Amino acid sequence: MARNTVENNKKRYWLFLEKSEETRVSQGIDGYMDKTGKEYNYDNFVPNHRKITVGDVAVIRKENSIIGFGAIGDIIESKGEKVHRRCPHCNKTDIRQRINLIPKWKCGRCTHTFVEPIITIADAMLYCAKFESFSYFENSPNYMIIKNCSSKGIGTNSQNSMLQLNPLKLQKVIGDVELLDTTINAIRQSSGQGIGLSYEERKAVEMHSMELAENFYRNNGWDVADVSRAKKGYDLLACKNTSKRFIEVKGTTSSGASIFLTRREVYHAKENEKDSVLFVVSEIILEKIEDRWTASGGKISFHENPWIIDENFLTATKFIYKIHK
Repeated sequence: MARNTVENNKKRYWLFLEKSEETRVSQGIDGYMDKTGKEYNYDNFVPNHRKITVGDVAVIRKENSIIGFGAIGDIIESKGEKVHRRCPHCNKTDIRQRINLIPKWKCGRCTHTFVEPIITIADAMLYCAKFESFSYFENSPNYMIIKNCSSKGIGTNSQNSMLQLNPLKLQKVIGDVELLDTTINAIRQSSGQGIGLSYEERKAVEMHSMELAENFYRNNGWDVADVSRAKKGYDLLACKNTSKRFIEVKGTTSSGASIFLTRREVYHAKENEKDSVLFVVSEIILEKIEDRWTASGGKISFHENPWIIDENFLTATKFIYKIHK
């Protein structure tokens, strides 16, 4: 069952915690199979589970790092079971398994040691929050600073995996919350260029689109050099006789209705209008083969040569304002 509508008109901001099995201290309950930037899983035993609604904005913390933020586009509900492993002395689930000691189990609450935990199974309501947009932070804030933005003032002392944040406090840390919302709206309109993809997935898409663009120009008689690492504002330099082209390449798994451009890319294209090219490859297919992401397919959905930027089609998603006294 899906919850497709916002239950109230007041948008909430959250800090969601993801933890891996390798770093979980307490082993009284199983972890959740989260997919960073795509979905976040929880159940009715988690504090604040009733407050999460479609349209809320979540900042994702993975271990002790702040990864990014996204808007919740849907929440899928299903019935399931919750397995608890408990201390036989105090019945708490804050238990840890010891590798080299006997007994191998110890309770973090009452410090009781024991051979095996008590297993209990309870009916549970399972929730999967789907992100319709997600953006990675370029300069991630410290996770303790974000925790201090708690709406109830419990801040760094909170052990909740879903912590509600105060927008005014959050504003002081990462800038205007309205700007955060504006970025999310721009991401929604972009049809997903790079959104929700891991670094490895984005890299595979980038390399595949670059290869397609390079082959396209080489097959048309151009000498092509990859200059993307130089951060000049374009990816490929193509030369033929006395002509040259500065080619900016964009790849996406989406339809490519819109793309993200850096300030340097925009400035360079404006300064070199006669020689600039925009080459967009959309609908790229991603596949994981033996723990390695590979990209294939795709189509050239946009190829403008020369590329003359129309200001009417540019949308600002972030500004830097220098404080002057």
